[in-house]
Amino acid sequence: STDVTFDREVMDQGIQAIKTFKEIADSYQVKKIVAVATAAFREAKNAEQFAKEIQQQTGIQVRIINQDEEGILAFRGALAITPMEPEQVITWDIGGGSMQLTALTKEGTYLVEKGKTASIPFKNAVIEQIEHKDLKTIQTPNPLSIEEMQAAVNYAVRLSQDTQPFIKEKILNPQTHILAVGSIFNYRIRTMMNDPIVKQDALETEVMKLAGKTDAELPGGAFAEVSVTNPLLILGYMKGLKINQVQVVDVNNADGALTYPPYWQ
Repeated sequence: STDVTFDREVMDQGIQAIKTFKEIADSYQVKKIVAVATAAFREAKNAEQFAKEIQQQTGIQVRIINQDEEGILAFRGALAITPMEPEQVITWDIGGGSMQLTALTKEGTYLVEKGKTASIPFKNAVIEQIEHKDLKTIQTPNPLSIEEMQAAVNYAVRLSQDTQPFIKEKILNPQTHILAVGSIFNYRIRTMMNDPIVKQDALETEVMKLAGKTDAELPGGAFAEVSVTNPLLILGYMKGLKINQVQVVDVNNADGALTYPPYWQ
Protein backbone atom coordinates (compact mmCIF):
# COMPACT_ATOMS: atom_id res chain seq x y z
CA SER A 1 0.00 0.00 0.00
CA THR A 2 0.99 3.66 -0.22
CA ASP A 3 1.92 3.60 3.49
CA VAL A 4 4.42 0.74 2.83
CA THR A 5 2.33 -1.95 4.52
CA PHE A 6 0.57 -5.13 3.42
CA ASP A 7 -3.14 -4.33 3.30
CA ARG A 8 -5.75 -6.66 4.76
CA GLU A 9 -6.86 -8.04 1.40
CA VAL A 10 -3.34 -9.05 0.40
CA MET A 11 -2.67 -10.58 3.83
CA ASP A 12 -5.86 -12.64 3.65
CA GLN A 13 -4.98 -13.83 0.14
CA GLY A 14 -1.49 -14.79 1.30
CA ILE A 15 -2.71 -16.71 4.33
CA GLN A 16 -5.27 -18.59 2.24
CA ALA A 17 -2.62 -19.52 -0.32
CA ILE A 18 -0.32 -20.86 2.40
CA LYS A 19 -3.19 -22.81 3.96
CA THR A 20 -3.82 -24.42 0.57
CA PHE A 21 -0.14 -25.33 0.19
CA LYS A 22 -0.10 -26.77 3.70
CA GLU A 23 -3.12 -28.98 2.95
CA ILE A 24 -1.28 -30.39 -0.06
CA ALA A 25 1.88 -30.93 1.98
CA ASP A 26 -0.06 -32.59 4.80
CA SER A 27 -1.60 -35.02 2.31
CA TYR A 28 1.95 -36.31 1.72
CA GLN A 29 2.67 -36.56 5.46
CA VAL A 30 5.60 -34.15 5.25
CA LYS A 31 7.65 -33.73 8.41
CA LYS A 32 8.62 -30.09 7.99
CA ILE A 33 7.61 -27.06 5.95
CA VAL A 34 9.93 -24.11 5.30
CA ALA A 35 8.73 -20.69 4.12
CA VAL A 36 11.00 -17.84 3.04
CA ALA A 37 9.96 -14.24 2.44
CA THR A 38 11.95 -11.75 0.39
CA ALA A 39 11.89 -8.10 -0.74
CA ALA A 40 8.26 -7.22 0.03
CA PHE A 41 8.65 -8.50 3.60
CA ARG A 42 11.95 -6.68 3.98
CA GLU A 43 10.23 -3.40 3.12
CA ALA A 44 6.73 -3.64 4.59
CA LYS A 45 6.31 -1.96 7.97
CA ASN A 46 3.92 -4.66 9.17
CA ALA A 47 5.92 -7.62 7.83
CA GLU A 48 6.74 -9.05 11.28
CA GLN A 49 3.08 -8.81 12.29
CA PHE A 50 2.03 -10.53 9.06
CA ALA A 51 4.61 -13.29 9.56
CA LYS A 52 3.31 -13.90 13.10
CA GLU A 53 -0.25 -14.06 11.82
CA ILE A 54 0.74 -16.62 9.20
CA GLN A 55 2.34 -18.76 11.89
CA GLN A 56 -0.68 -18.45 14.18
CA GLN A 57 -3.12 -19.48 11.45
CA THR A 58 -1.06 -22.11 9.63
CA GLY A 59 1.64 -23.25 12.04
CA ILE A 60 4.30 -22.34 9.45
CA GLN A 61 7.21 -20.14 10.48
CA VAL A 62 8.10 -17.53 7.88
CA ARG A 63 11.78 -16.63 7.57
CA ILE A 64 12.31 -13.07 6.32
CA ILE A 65 15.65 -13.45 4.55
CA ASN A 66 18.14 -10.78 3.52
CA GLN A 67 19.29 -10.16 -0.04
CA ASP A 68 22.50 -12.20 0.37
CA GLU A 69 20.53 -15.25 1.42
CA GLU A 70 18.08 -14.71 -1.42
CA GLY A 71 20.96 -14.77 -3.89
CA ILE A 72 22.38 -17.93 -2.33
CA LEU A 73 19.03 -19.72 -2.64
CA ALA A 74 18.79 -18.84 -6.34
CA PHE A 75 22.34 -20.07 -6.91
CA ARG A 76 21.81 -23.35 -5.09
CA GLY A 77 18.47 -23.95 -6.80
CA ALA A 78 19.96 -23.42 -10.27
CA LEU A 79 22.95 -25.66 -9.58
CA ALA A 80 20.65 -28.42 -8.30
CA ILE A 81 19.08 -28.89 -11.74
CA THR A 82 22.01 -28.14 -14.08
CA PRO A 83 25.21 -30.14 -14.70
CA MET A 84 27.45 -27.06 -14.68
CA GLU A 85 30.40 -26.54 -12.37
CA PRO A 86 29.55 -24.05 -9.60
CA GLU A 87 32.75 -22.06 -10.26
CA GLN A 88 31.60 -21.40 -13.83
CA VAL A 89 28.12 -20.12 -13.02
CA ILE A 90 26.52 -16.77 -12.25
CA THR A 91 22.83 -16.76 -11.37
CA TRP A 92 20.70 -13.72 -12.19
CA ASP A 93 17.45 -13.26 -10.33
CA ILE A 94 15.15 -10.26 -10.77
CA GLY A 95 12.10 -9.92 -8.56
CA GLY A 96 9.52 -7.26 -7.89
CA GLY A 97 11.69 -5.51 -5.32
CA SER A 98 15.25 -6.80 -5.61
CA MET A 99 17.85 -8.11 -8.04
CA GLN A 100 20.74 -10.47 -7.34
CA LEU A 101 23.73 -11.66 -9.37
CA THR A 102 25.39 -14.48 -7.45
CA ALA A 103 28.69 -16.31 -7.95
CA LEU A 104 31.33 -18.24 -6.06
CA THR A 105 34.58 -16.48 -5.20
CA LYS A 106 37.99 -18.10 -5.67
CA GLU A 107 37.84 -18.96 -1.96
CA GLY A 108 34.57 -20.84 -2.48
CA THR A 109 32.34 -18.35 -0.69
CA TYR A 110 29.18 -16.81 -2.13
CA LEU A 111 29.35 -13.31 -3.55
CA VAL A 112 25.97 -11.66 -4.06
CA GLU A 113 25.77 -8.51 -6.13
CA LYS A 114 22.73 -6.58 -4.95
CA GLY A 115 21.41 -4.95 -8.10
CA LYS A 116 20.61 -1.27 -7.93
CA THR A 117 17.02 -1.75 -9.10
CA ALA A 118 14.33 -4.38 -9.73
CA SER A 119 11.04 -4.76 -11.61
CA ILE A 120 8.84 -2.28 -9.72
CA PRO A 121 11.48 0.37 -8.86
CA PHE A 122 12.63 0.35 -12.49
CA LYS A 123 9.07 0.71 -13.79
CA ASN A 124 8.50 3.61 -11.38
CA ALA A 125 11.75 5.27 -12.44
CA VAL A 126 10.67 5.11 -16.08
CA ILE A 127 7.38 6.81 -15.19
CA GLU A 128 9.00 9.55 -13.09
CA GLN A 129 12.39 10.16 -14.68
CA ILE A 130 11.77 9.40 -18.34
CA GLU A 131 8.08 10.14 -18.87
CA HIS A 132 8.04 12.85 -16.16
CA LYS A 133 4.68 11.73 -14.80
CA ASP A 134 3.34 11.62 -11.25
CA LEU A 135 3.38 8.18 -9.61
CA LYS A 136 0.49 9.20 -7.39
CA THR A 137 -1.83 9.25 -10.39
CA ILE A 138 -0.02 7.07 -12.98
CA GLN A 139 0.86 3.43 -12.27
CA THR A 140 1.76 2.19 -15.76
CA PRO A 141 4.41 3.55 -18.13
CA ASN A 142 2.62 2.16 -21.18
CA PRO A 143 2.44 3.03 -23.97
CA LEU A 144 6.16 3.76 -24.42
CA SER A 145 7.69 5.36 -27.51
CA ILE A 146 10.88 4.03 -29.12
CA GLU A 147 12.73 7.07 -27.76
CA GLU A 148 11.46 6.45 -24.22
CA MET A 149 12.33 2.77 -24.46
CA GLN A 150 15.88 3.61 -25.54
CA ALA A 151 16.17 6.07 -22.65
CA ALA A 152 15.03 3.32 -20.27
CA VAL A 153 17.68 0.95 -21.65
CA ASN A 154 20.36 3.62 -21.24
CA TYR A 155 19.21 4.19 -17.65
CA ALA A 156 19.59 0.46 -16.92
CA VAL A 157 23.03 0.48 -18.56
CA ARG A 158 24.13 3.23 -16.18
CA LEU A 159 22.81 1.34 -13.15
CA SER A 160 24.64 -1.81 -14.23
CA GLN A 161 28.00 -0.03 -14.06
CA ASP A 162 27.89 -0.15 -10.25
CA THR A 163 28.17 -3.96 -10.35
CA GLN A 164 31.09 -5.36 -8.34
CA PRO A 165 34.30 -5.79 -10.40
CA PHE A 166 34.53 -9.53 -9.57
CA ILE A 167 31.12 -10.16 -11.14
CA LYS A 168 31.95 -7.98 -14.16
CA GLU A 169 35.18 -9.86 -14.78
CA LYS A 170 33.55 -13.25 -14.35
CA ILE A 171 30.87 -12.35 -16.89
CA LEU A 172 33.59 -11.63 -19.47
CA ASN A 173 35.16 -15.08 -18.95
CA PRO A 174 34.02 -17.21 -21.95
CA GLN A 175 33.66 -20.23 -19.63
CA THR A 176 31.04 -18.49 -17.47
CA HIS A 177 27.41 -19.54 -17.83
CA ILE A 178 24.77 -17.01 -16.75
CA LEU A 179 21.65 -18.77 -15.50
CA ALA A 180 18.55 -16.57 -15.31
CA VAL A 181 16.06 -17.66 -12.63
CA GLY A 182 12.79 -16.53 -11.08
CA SER A 183 9.33 -15.70 -12.36
CA ILE A 184 10.22 -12.66 -14.49
CA PHE A 185 12.66 -14.64 -16.60
CA ASN A 186 10.53 -17.79 -16.65
CA TYR A 187 7.05 -16.40 -17.20
CA ARG A 188 7.77 -13.27 -19.23
CA ILE A 189 11.14 -13.37 -20.96
CA ARG A 190 11.21 -17.08 -21.82
CA THR A 191 7.66 -16.86 -23.20
CA MET A 192 8.42 -13.67 -25.07
CA MET A 193 11.48 -15.21 -26.75
CA ASN A 194 9.99 -18.71 -27.08
CA ASP A 195 13.46 -19.99 -26.20
CA PRO A 196 15.32 -20.64 -22.91
CA ILE A 197 18.45 -19.12 -24.49
CA VAL A 198 17.96 -15.36 -24.53
CA LYS A 199 20.41 -13.50 -26.75
CA GLN A 200 20.93 -9.77 -26.38
CA ASP A 201 20.28 -8.85 -30.01
CA ALA A 202 17.15 -11.04 -30.24
CA LEU A 203 15.76 -9.57 -27.02
CA GLU A 204 16.27 -6.05 -28.34
CA THR A 205 14.42 -6.92 -31.55
CA GLU A 206 11.47 -8.40 -29.69
CA VAL A 207 11.07 -5.71 -27.04
CA MET A 208 11.15 -2.87 -29.56
CA LYS A 209 8.09 -4.43 -31.21
CA LEU A 210 6.15 -3.43 -28.08
CA ALA A 211 6.53 0.31 -28.67
CA GLY A 212 3.26 2.21 -28.57
CA LYS A 213 1.24 -0.61 -26.99
CA THR A 214 -1.14 -0.01 -24.09
CA ASP A 215 -1.63 -2.34 -21.13
CA ALA A 216 -4.73 -3.76 -22.84
CA GLU A 217 -2.66 -4.62 -25.92
CA LEU A 218 0.16 -6.26 -23.97
CA PRO A 219 0.41 -9.76 -22.46
CA GLY A 220 0.64 -10.27 -18.74
CA GLY A 221 -2.84 -9.46 -17.45
CA ALA A 222 -2.41 -7.78 -14.06
CA PHE A 223 1.34 -7.56 -14.75
CA ALA A 224 0.96 -5.76 -18.10
CA GLU A 225 2.36 -2.55 -16.57
CA VAL A 226 5.82 -4.20 -16.40
CA SER A 227 5.54 -6.19 -19.64
CA VAL A 228 7.77 -3.68 -21.44
CA THR A 229 9.96 -2.29 -18.67
CA ASN A 230 11.06 -5.74 -17.44
CA PRO A 231 12.69 -6.72 -20.75
CA LEU A 232 14.09 -3.19 -21.08
CA LEU A 233 15.74 -3.55 -17.67
CA ILE A 234 17.23 -6.90 -18.64
CA LEU A 235 18.39 -5.57 -22.00
CA GLY A 236 20.09 -2.59 -20.36
CA TYR A 237 21.96 -4.81 -17.91
CA MET A 238 22.98 -7.18 -20.71
CA LYS A 239 24.34 -4.26 -22.72
CA GLY A 240 26.04 -2.62 -19.76
CA LEU A 241 27.70 -5.81 -18.50
CA LYS A 242 28.44 -7.17 -22.00
CA ILE A 243 26.25 -10.24 -21.50
CA ASN A 244 25.69 -11.79 -24.92
CA GLN A 245 23.20 -14.40 -23.74
CA VAL A 246 21.61 -15.98 -20.67
CA GLN A 247 20.03 -19.37 -20.14
CA VAL A 248 16.65 -19.28 -18.42
CA VAL A 249 16.17 -22.13 -15.95
CA ASP A 250 12.90 -22.97 -14.23
CA VAL A 251 14.05 -22.30 -10.67
CA ASN A 252 12.92 -20.04 -7.83
CA ASN A 253 13.63 -19.51 -4.14
CA ALA A 254 11.63 -22.59 -3.17
CA ASP A 255 14.06 -24.80 -5.09
CA GLY A 256 16.96 -23.15 -3.31
CA ALA A 257 15.29 -23.52 0.08
CA LEU A 258 14.89 -27.27 -0.51
CA THR A 259 18.66 -27.61 -0.97
CA TYR A 260 19.83 -25.27 1.83
CA PRO A 261 20.98 -27.38 4.83
CA PRO A 262 20.51 -24.70 7.56
CA TYR A 263 16.75 -24.79 6.97
CA TRP A 264 16.48 -28.52 7.53
CA GLN A 265 18.91 -29.24 10.36
